[in-house]
Amino acid sequence: MSFFLRWVYSLIFIPLFATFMRLAGIFNVKIAKGLKGRKNLFTHLRSFLKPFQHRSPRIWIHISSLGEYEQARPVIRALKDHNPDLLLVITFFSPSGFQNAHDENADIVTYLPLDSRSNARQFFDLVRPDVALIVRHDIWPNFLWHAKERGVSLLLIDASISPHRFKTYYRLRFLVRPIISLFDQVMVVSEQDGKRLEHIVESASIRVIGDTRYDQVYFRAHEKAKIEDLTGIFSPEQTIVLGSTWPSDERVLLPPTIKLLSENPTKKVIIAPHEVTREHIEQIQKSFNDNNIKNITLSNLLDRKVGNFSVLVVDKIGLLANIYGLSDLAFVGGSFGPGVHNVLEPAAHGCGVFFGPRHINSPEAMQLVRQSAAKVVHTSEDVEQLYQEFYTQKDVLHQVGQAAQTMVLDKMGATMEVVDYIKTCVSKQ
Repeated sequence: MSFFLRWVYSLIFIPLFATFMRLAGIFNVKIAKGLKGRKNLFTHLRSFLKPFQHRSPRIWIHISSLGEYEQARPVIRALKDHNPDLLLVITFFSPSGFQNAHDENADIVTYLPLDSRSNARQFFDLVRPDVALIVRHDIWPNFLWHAKERGVSLLLIDASISPHRFKTYYRLRFLVRPIISLFDQVMVVSEQDGKRLEHIVESASIRVIGDTRYDQVYFRAHEKAKIEDLTGIFSPEQTIVLGSTWPSDERVLLPPTIKLLSENPTKKVIIAPHEVTREHIEQIQKSFNDNNIKNITLSNLLDRKVGNFSVLVVDKIGLLANIYGLSDLAFVGGSFGPGVHNVLEPAAHGCGVFFGPRHINSPEAMQLVRQSAAKVVHTSEDVEQLYQEFYTQKDVLHQVGQAAQTMVLDKMGATMEVVDYIKTCVSKQ
């Protein structure tokens, strides 16, 4: 079965996939960037590796995109803290991850080559990893088969299977089982994920360790340098952060927020839209200008000294995780649109977290609600009532924030489980 699967995958699926990518790249900018970034990949990789020929041990970490990169960062950091001389090679599938991977702990950052047998063979000839670590779900069989043949320790971390995905995987278990079984260790984020995986891959070595994202959000919560210019301007007890908002969120949030600011001149709001296009920023500013509420963009605030203002519109990316620390109360966007974004970032700061009805995409959001560590709003009237409750009953806001932060603290520690396992793998080689 394994030989037949490899034959079908390598001779039929991969050529079709390569053709699809080339055609899709004509119409899709993101795919086109990925294809362009892979040109002369092995020539560049060979050049990058020259200064590190004698580095050992060698760890290869593969990451799909930007979200998975955040999960990998605490592992990358901890590995280098443990052994600064090891070689860390990081590969990405998506341009969004590759272009934003500015990590001083990574020795080499590159795209993952197309998963053909020849590319996998050439990659392992050059990199010669002792351990290969895959984050979450971006699994490419030829790379796994070659790793196994060469005695490379294979590790999958932050693995999870939603109930919906489980049904698909279970029906296709004859395909999934031989691939997942290649891993020496599969580290899942919860007991439920472990049980679902056991139903699909009975022979896999499965271990429940939690999610490395909790370690990362806690680390980022304590990075103050990025927002040091803002800390003296905002008082947490007087500030609300509306994070990663979509226009669908803003239609619900802005009317009660404008009313709150009109009635309470000491309050301030920081709004960080999900998309920082000029049109979106101008649309947000217009909503406040039409109601005579003074606002300013972050770019203008940092460029020059300004007078008093009530609203800061964040027109830069990469700061939201830190900006949540400027407030005691935070809304997480996407929850009136495609689905809620990262609720752990404000929770790590001890914010009172609230979001809209579309949050079942996030197990963390659902757990926060179950533990009375977050509030759900459905209408503008709900938002107005929440403001009234939290700002007239400070103890309620404090309790919600503390419960959210406690959930983050209780779930930390997965990173060291991963690092300890890698150390064991290296010591056996």
